[in-house]
Formats: sequence, C-alpha cells, structure tokens
Amino acid sequence: MEFLLRGEWSGNITQLKKVIRELSIWSKGYYIELPQVEDILASMKQEEEDWGGIPLSGTLKEMEREIIHRVMEEEGNNQSKAARRLGINRSTLLEKIE
Repeated sequence: MEFLLRGEWSGNITQLKKVIRELSIWSKGYYIELPQVEDILASMKQEEEDWGGIPLSGTLKEMEREIIHRVMEEEGNNQSKAARRLGINRSTLLEKIE
C-alpha cells in the first residue's frame, strides 16, 4: 500500500484503477504482494515509454488532450502550426482545447 501511495499517477484515478484491476486479475492469493505491484507498474511504465510518455491507461479523450498539449508546447502555443501538424482545422483545435 505504501508503494502505491508513493507512486506518481500521471493518469490520476484512471491509471490507479487500471493498476488495481490488473492486480486483482493477476493475483493468485488472498493478498497482493509488492513484487506483483512492481511488475504491473513497470509494465505500464514501459507502455508509456513506448508511446512517448503518453499514458495509455487513460481514456481516448485524456490521451487526445495530452497529445494536443504537447504539440501546442512544441509549436510555441501557435494554434495554426499545431492544427496543421495535427491534421485538423484551427477551429477544431480550439474546440478540443476548450
């Protein structure tokens, strides 16, 4: 429990729920042991690294928000450039930001 409390939860409650669900599925006994928690968290971290740090444990909307946020940062908050790079209209980008 202490290990879970110290963790960084970039996906907030959605990510924590996924970890708990995975642990309940893969647990063989009455208790969840620390090595199981470490394995699940390491697996999730590897997934995020494989996708450029975008948490796959969130909803599609949360992942989309993260992608838009990163592209906006990389384009210096220039909405036209970000929209072009994302392949959407600037007005669509504005809707998604709001």
